[in-house]
Amino acid sequence: MEIANEPGKETKADPRGGAANPGPEAEGRPAGGEARNPAGGTALRATPADLRLWGLARTSRPSPGPLEGLPAGLAIRDLPLSQARRSGADIQHRRLVRLDDGVLLLWVEGSTVWLVRSPLS
Repeated sequence: MEIANEPGKETKADPRGGAANPGPEAEGRPAGGEARNPAGGTALRATPADLRLWGLARTSRPSPGPLEGLPAGLAIRDLPLSQARRSGADIQHRRLVRLDDGVLLLWVEGSTVWLVRSPLS
């Protein structure tokens, strides 16, 4: 597979062997449009415990390092990791769950769980 460079420059072989124009899979979505976990695999449907987390968390801005500068359309909340664990939710760093109206990302940073909620477009 080759990727085109800037006009007038030669093309180079893609070391990954993938397409020059990555599809939705490269953006973390399978071709069918379902949300995918950053670590791979389809995002699971939110459990009642996952939904409780959102209600327990407090609205936050700004967010820590890797979550800094997220688009304004995302809702961000946080809560202490110990409280999140007591909620009964499956707390894993970079866990993505499907909601009826969007997706929820759990981001563990030190002793805090950040919840990033994105609506479906």
